[in-house]
Amino acid sequence: MGAAGFILLSNEHSFVKLKRIASYDDLTGILNRGAFLQEAEVRLEKAVAEQEYFSFMLLDLDHFKEINDTYGHDTGDVVLEEFALTIKDNLENSDLFGRLGGEEFAVILCGLDEASCDRKAEALREAVMKTSTQKLSQGYTVSIGVITIMPDQEIWINKLYKLSDKALYQAKQEGRNRVVRYNYIY
Repeated sequence: MGAAGFILLSNEHSFVKLKRIASYDDLTGILNRGAFLQEAEVRLEKAVAEQEYFSFMLLDLDHFKEINDTYGHDTGDVVLEEFALTIKDNLENSDLFGRLGGEEFAVILCGLDEASCDRKAEALREAVMKTSTQKLSQGYTVSIGVITIMPDQEIWINKLYKLSDKALYQAKQEGRNRVVRYNYIY
């Protein structure tokens, strides 16, 4: 009985460890792309059922390639870790945050209208701008593309990702270090 219990506990511990490895980004400790998008779909379905606002924010560190090229990948890693911590510290426990790849991150907010979401996005942008790493004297900034909708059965996370990416692209084109909203027509 004791050996069987030990094996079961060991297997459970291994499963939890594997699930964590499969769901979280090694460097930043936040959800990875697959886990983030999966949970975002769940939250979108809930927002549809409860008829509450749903916002998708796409965040991209400005000039990150230059940081890596100038200071090295170790410093780039420090910036990514610091960035993730800054964003996490400025979100509510109910908000969803994940790393989609490279220097691209995403946030899901539920229940906030456009104005409230815009204030939150601007607060995140300002928090990042105030963050500085000892290895990077000039600091760094973030561009944010955001869309807020009152969801229906016809909308999918992939579409919201693409629309917030359009807004992010516009933010980059307009000079970076800004929040741009994609205005969704119902």
